[in-house]
Amino acid sequence: MNIDLRGVFSGKLQEIPIDEKYDFSDLEIGGIKPICSPVSVLGSVFTRAEVVTLEAVAEFNYKAPCDRCCTPTEKTFKIPINHIIVNSLTGEDESDFIVSENMELNLEDLTRSDIILGLPFLFLCKEDCKGICPKCGKNLNSEECICKPEVDERWAKLSEFYE
Repeated sequence: MNIDLRGVFSGKLQEIPIDEKYDFSDLEIGGIKPICSPVSVLGSVFTRAEVVTLEAVAEFNYKAPCDRCCTPTEKTFKIPINHIIVNSLTGEDESDFIVSENMELNLEDLTRSDIILGLPFLFLCKEDCKGICPKCGKNLNSEECICKPEVDERWAKLSEFYE
């Protein structure tokens, strides 16, 4: 959806409310398509002191295997979408602003980008996930492992100190 920003840039409108839903089920991240619900974007584009600002939140369900234990996990994410929008730049760093040369904002593309950048580096089933045993493959969150840890021969004498 393109949002017409002429009203806020001209001062005729103080605020444009945003209540949109997007289907990003085709978005592939790490070889899977993890977004399993419509992405709901709620917020507004507003002007304060002649600065046009976008403030919104994208909310969606994300389903993927845990990066440590491979347990299928589904979580709800809320990704903030906050940007200052300008219609031209002269000498400023473009990464700090969204440039809208034609007084329109493609909210769908911007939301897609912010979701990709806002997702955590590791997707875990729980914050303290123990992962799987590298020897026997047991899920250490639900089973005890009796495998003995390998000791680096260079440090073997030091381990005797703790016995």
